[in-house]
Amino acid sequence: MLQPPLKDELTRMLEEHLLDQDFKDAILQDAQDAIQFHVEHEENYEHVGNSRIAGYPDLPPTIEWPCNSDGEYYTFIAQINVSELPFSPYEGFPNQVYIRCWSSMRHRRRSYLNFKSPSSFS
Repeated sequence: MLQPPLKDELTRMLEEHLLDQDFKDAILQDAQDAIQFHVEHEENYEHVGNSRIAGYPDLPPTIEWPCNSDGEYYTFIAQINVSELPFSPYEGFPNQVYIRCWSSMRHRRRSYLNFKSPSSFS
């Protein structure tokens, strides 16, 4: 279900197009939050804790690079600094969270959450 700011914007857009009420209700019922990421420049790693796709994550000393049960290291996919997002993905979701996504060719994809502020990377 959409969070209020997005739901309000979608409702406004649907009203502009004079759609049938049943059709508008169906769209609002099925709509889900989504965020699309675009890589705008090559990462230079000058800043610690920023969002990035591919490359290398900023791992605090307390977090090791994850591996599967066979000792094979996962491939880093993305690091998302939630405080950089234009809106919170879920109501009550902490603002100072890093979502790190890893992948393995032989095992299911795994994500790790780190509830640390950028200052904890030093």
